[in-house]
Parts: sequence; C-alpha cells; structure tokens
Amino acid sequence: MSLYDDPEHTIDLYAPLDATKDTGGGVKLNYATTPNQADTPCIIATYGASMPSVFDQKQLVVRGRIGILTETLTVTPTRGWKGLTTDTGRTILFLGISPGRAYGGIPAFTYFDCEEWLIN
Repeated sequence: MSLYDDPEHTIDLYAPLDATKDTGGGVKLNYATTPNQADTPCIIATYGASMPSVFDQKQLVVRGRIGILTETLTVTPTRGWKGLTTDTGRTILFLGISPGRAYGGIPAFTYFDCEEWLIN
C-alpha cells in the first residue's frame, strides 16, 4: 500500500467569506463556521520554524507543506484559504499553491505552502 492510498492526516478546508479592517488598521479575513471540504486526507510535512518579533512580542511561526491528492479535491483552494487539522485542531494558512504532476503509477498531488502562527 502506498502512502497516497491512506494518508496519515486529515484537514478541513475553509475559504474566506470576506475581509474587514481590524482594530490595528490591518485586514482581517473572516471564514465560515462550516468547512468547504471536510476530512480531506493529506500529508502534512513541517520543514521549518522561526521566532520573529511582531509588535514587540515573540511569535513562533511554523512553516510546512501539505500534499493533497488532486483527485480528492472537490473545491479549488487559493491563497488566503485556511486549513484546520482534524487531529490537533491547529489552524494553517495557505500562502502558495503548486499543482503537482502524476509520475508513473503515482497520481498527481496539489501542494500547499503554508504557515501557522503559535503564540509563545
């Protein structure tokens, strides 16, 4: 059995509904309370972390890549979407999307470059 036949992780995918101004003058994306696609099998790979100082507060930013079998996507996520991991409940923001290609007997994946901000 191949890894793509039974991925270890699942994620709920949410599209932003609208954008509003936050109290600091920035843009805040608002999301629906129900996912656009739920329990999506995926592979989550974390590849880096950093601790930037944002507004004089230390933050932990974890970067990673999520691979979803393209044929299982019933929606078309774009930058600004978010994912909610079903095992840990962490929120992951999608920064970039790369369509993968099939190779031999391996089907195509869609890859999402993402990050999650954890308050330290």
